[in-house]
Amino acid sequence: KQPAQQLQSVSDVNEFFASRTSPNYGVSTSMVVGFFSEHEDIEEDDYEEFNEAAKELQINEDIYFGAVTDPATATFFKKNKTIDRTPALMLVGEDAEPHTINLDELYGDNAGIKAWILKNSIPLVGKITGQNFLLYEKQGLP
Repeated sequence: KQPAQQLQSVSDVNEFFASRTSPNYGVSTSMVVGFFSEHEDIEEDDYEEFNEAAKELQINEDIYFGAVTDPATATFFKKNKTIDRTPALMLVGEDAEPHTINLDELYGDNAGIKAWILKNSIPLVGKITGQNFLLYEKQGLP
C-alpha cells in the first residue's frame, strides 16, 4: 500500500485539502500533496523520497499525504499558479495557508522533504496542547 493517497483528478486534490476541516481531524492536522508529472521517469527519485517521507511521517496521526501523478492534473495546478512546476509539494496545516515548494529547492540548506514538511506543519506561534506536544518536541521547539 502506498503511504500517499493517489489523487487522480483536480476535484480529488481539492476534496483532499478541504477534508482537513472535517470534524474527523484536529486543528493541527496537515495535508500534504506531492505533484509529479513524470514519476516513473526523471522525477522517480523525488517521488520515492516523497513516499519515504510519507511512510515515516504518517505514524504522526496529524499529517496526511496525497500524490498527484497524472500529468493533466499537475498541469492544471501549474496553470492556476498553485505550483510553479513539478515536482512540487503543497502543504496546508494549522495556519490554513497553503505552503508550496519546488522539490529542486529542497537541497543544500533546506534539508529534505521530511524536514520541510515538519517545519511547515507547525505554526510559528501555536498553542502547545497534548495533541501537538510531540510535534514541537521533535522539532526542538520552543
